[in-house]
Amino acid sequence: MTCHTLAHLTAPLRFLRRHHNGVLVADEVVYPRRFVLDSAGGKPVLTLPLGVEDAESIVLHIPDEGMPSLQLLAELDWLDPNLSSHGSATDRFLIHHAKTEDSRFAMLNILDAKWTDGPVAAEDLIVPNPLASIEPRLCKHLNTDRTRLASIVRQIARREVFDPIAVGVDPDGVTVRSRSGLVRLEFETSRSATDAETTIQAWIG
Repeated sequence: MTCHTLAHLTAPLRFLRRHHNGVLVADEVVYPRRFVLDSAGGKPVLTLPLGVEDAESIVLHIPDEGMPSLQLLAELDWLDPNLSSHGSATDRFLIHHAKTEDSRFAMLNILDAKWTDGPVAAEDLIVPNPLASIEPRLCKHLNTDRTRLASIVRQIARREVFDPIAVGVDPDGVTVRSRSGLVRLEFETSRSATDAETTIQAWIG
């Protein structure tokens, strides 16, 4: 596989993992929304009003309809936070964002995708998080010293944050929640579980 092909496959996925805000367009109705990626299946999870599932066209624009952007043509499944099979996805949303725009949780099943450079196969984007099993431990490690975590955010993301807390880790980086919203700490290249742990330990010092 050539470097160009690798870049084509990994750039949209990294872009998707980097973002937590988008604009969902259901037919002609626009819903600015926050979302997270479900660890088990890699699908976007967000909240929407009842009735959106009846739209003939549902497209999530990430981060919006400008450029660069990722466009995900989707169908949605409603989630029930009281079901154990759905609870981890809805809990993940609340851990990241703390509050919702609507009362109903939904997961998007991606049918087709379009990246700035052209079409992208849905299976190249909807990827389970291979670090899911160690993610809680890595977040706990980062959150042991919140002052140090704020310093790490300052060094890597060039952002001043208050009350930071690491809420997610995937092969492309770490997501930190703060009073002002989510901040992304990106790895220079995609990491395996071992490499991610080594990188985070180096950050902590």
